[in-house]
Amino acid sequence: MQLTWSENPKPFLTSVGSKAGGKKSAVDGLFSMIWDASDLELFNESSNYDAIIIYQDGIVHKKHSDNYLGISHITVDGRAGDLDVKVPDYGSALVLLDIGLAGVLF
Repeated sequence: MQLTWSENPKPFLTSVGSKAGGKKSAVDGLFSMIWDASDLELFNESSNYDAIIIYQDGIVHKKHSDNYLGISHITVDGRAGDLDVKVPDYGSALVLLDIGLAGVLF
């Protein structure tokens, strides 16, 4: 699974998990891999990412080591990212105000 957010703010992820099998399988939907907030710390703190790919080929069946269970579910939990709002510094704001006032007076 690939999660992309394009021009939207990068999400803050708290956990990601991949699950093999299903409710009717012998393992009753076993979670095969779980990442928590500490595992995702680098992702959450870096601005270099514009997508995350979650993959797992499958896990070995409990009773048959040559039988693999495919991924049935992937869960991604977190919250929406914060907008990166940029406000001009004091000097730039003052210059822009002066230009605007000069234009109005002219």
